[in-house]
Amino acid sequence: MIELREATGLTQEMLAALLKMPRSAYSMGESGERSFPAEGLQQLIALCKLVPPSANEEDLPSVLDVLANEAAEANDQLAFYKEGCRVKAANKQRELDKIIKRYEQGLRLLQLLQTYGEQLPKIEENAHVHNWIEGATSFAKLKLLDNGLAKQQLLALEIRQLLTV
Repeated sequence: MIELREATGLTQEMLAALLKMPRSAYSMGESGERSFPAEGLQQLIALCKLVPPSANEEDLPSVLDVLANEAAEANDQLAFYKEGCRVKAANKQRELDKIIKRYEQGLRLLQLLQTYGEQLPKIEENAHVHNWIEGATSFAKLKLLDNGLAKQQLLALEIRQLLTV
């Protein structure tokens, strides 16, 4: 920390003023006798990146303005990212709704085919109908697998994750 401060040419007084703490408390933080608040450390690191080695106390307010602008830009970027996540979540919700609908349709079709197949007498004249029912049943089972509960749960999890951002 000392090397970073010295490289920028800032004094302990200047940095203590930035962190709104007494110089003695700052000095103890620099020597490791006391810890800096996390937000203060972030400000110090950002400040040391921005301050030229020839900085003086008059430059400090302009540096603070730059930090404030960077914070505002970061907040704007975060808001943009959150909005993007909400849009993605809405799109995934529509996809999930479609999958659930197809799953329910496939389930109803399968139940209907199985019921009809069980009620239709197994005689030679109905053999082609039974073959068709078997094929349609296989198709319905594939649709159930394709739009299955695991896929629905995965999409629901993705939606929850996007909405927690």
